[in-house]
Amino acid sequence: MSEFNLNDDQFQESNSSNVTIFNGGKAGLSPDGVKLRIEKKSADDKPNSPDFKIIATDANGGEVNSGVWYPKATGDDERDARSMQTFGQILNHLIHTYLGPDAKAPTGTMEEVTNAVIDKLKEPMENTTVRVFTNYNTLNNPKSYMQLRKYVPFVELDSVDAANTRLTPKPSEQLERPQPDEQTTPQGATEAATEADW
Repeated sequence: MSEFNLNDDQFQESNSSNVTIFNGGKAGLSPDGVKLRIEKKSADDKPNSPDFKIIATDANGGEVNSGVWYPKATGDDERDARSMQTFGQILNHLIHTYLGPDAKAPTGTMEEVTNAVIDKLKEPMENTTVRVFTNYNTLNNPKSYMQLRKYVPFVELDSVDAANTRLTPKPSEQLERPQPDEQTTPQGATEAATEADW
């Protein structure tokens, strides 16, 4: 076996990244030219993965998404009703954005309706550019990663005059990426080992 040298370049962390961040990491109203798509949960996904993801791709190839789960009964009627309402509003919001305000949704079981909506939106989503609203979740529960807004409205055609946008910030939204707490050196900790220490 050849020599194993952790000092080789192949083992060094790189400060440069090939990952393109959606809108440069800036939350809020995106620029025009965003494409949206929906990906259903696949057999290869983990069991607790979202039932589908709404994925936005900007003009530079940066992506941001929001996972959506089918509402499940929790025994809390008020919470269950809110969950069902939010889920239905998301689907209707997508239908009306891409198919027009008078478009009617199909009926059936939740899964049948969702699958029919996703299938019906596939082509319009491929051929239409939009703008979206993103955040780092809420002020009370900030996240370190950007996401699509989890409630409506979160998308509109980029043909809508930006002066008339409905995609405006809400007071509860976290729009700046939270910064990690400053790391302090624990008392008694020593400097990192140098080559001479080995």
